Amino acid sequence: MLGYTEEELQSLTAPEVSHEEDRAASEAILAESVQGQRRDYRIEKRYRRKDDKVIWADLSSTLVPATGSTPAFFATVIVDITERKRAEEELRESEQRLQDIVDNTTAVVFVKDLDLRYLLVNREYERRHLVRRDQIRGKTDFDIHPPEVAEAVRNNDRQVIEAGVPIQFEETVPSDRGERVYVSAKFLLRDRTGKPYAVCSIATDITDSKRAEEMQAAIAHEREMFAQQRAIQLGRANEALRGCLDALTSVRELDDFLGQVMATMTRQLGAVSSTLRVRNFEQNTLPLELVFQDGRVMSPDEAKYPEEWRNVSLGEQRFTLF
Repeated sequence: MLGYTEEELQSLTAPEVSHEEDRAASEAILAESVQGQRRDYRIEKRYRRKDDKVIWADLSSTLVPATGSTPAFFATVIVDITERKRAEEELRESEQRLQDIVDNTTAVVFVKDLDLRYLLVNREYERRHLVRRDQIRGKTDFDIHPPEVAEAVRNNDRQVIEAGVPIQFEETVPSDRGERVYVSAKFLLRDRTGKPYAVCSIATDITDSKRAEEMQAAIAHEREMFAQQRAIQLGRANEALRGCLDALTSVRELDDFLGQVMATMTRQLGAVSSTLRVRNFEQNTLPLELVFQDGRVMSPDEAKYPEEWRNVSLGEQRFTLF
């Protein structure tokens, strides 16, 4: 595992093969064991291999007391968990990318478990309700809203859980800007076996539209039709966003999820292809990440995308070439 021969290991101490940043903690635990403060311990730590590569290990150790002429010694089991650690880091990065996506929409997005406790909220939710996501996680609507509002919102959530299908509601909720009216598309999130584990809501603020409708109730039929058409457009936009997030529950990799988002948006726009660019704020550029064409997602290389269009400076007037 460490690349040393048995003879080489016998000449080395545990701290010597430990990662430099983990040596102090390892030595402290060994000292506590020798002093009798602890007999058994289990930790995750890093080792540096003979070839200088770093690996992660799960270490379980027990101090065996001296008996007769046999001195005390440590009985230790070490398991290489490098791949698990790498997978955990990739998962954290994927979750952060997803959080970045929902944080950059003007819709209010939240996810609750089936006991209706908050698991996730986006930045727009935080802004409107003056609460941080780490403060709201594990809380209920009664911790955020007045009792009558909390009960109304939870009743809608329960309807979705009981029906097992997406439902759209009109909800009135107080915020930092006063009472706001939302069109909320609510749906269940399911694991790969199809079992629901959470309810998600994507809410679009239609307060201004509602007020305009009330003020123009007596206006001619043509203007009423315009207001209705606008409401339908809002509903469709909300439904498209809901479909994108719902797709995440059945996709293992985030790139596949982004591909489904691109495919959905391309069809919504009636386009034949689309591209995904993620802004590099340090370089002030828009590098090309993915291309959707011919009904599938591919890399810029696979799509044979021209080199000069792959990384566009925001200081250049080339946006028509996207």
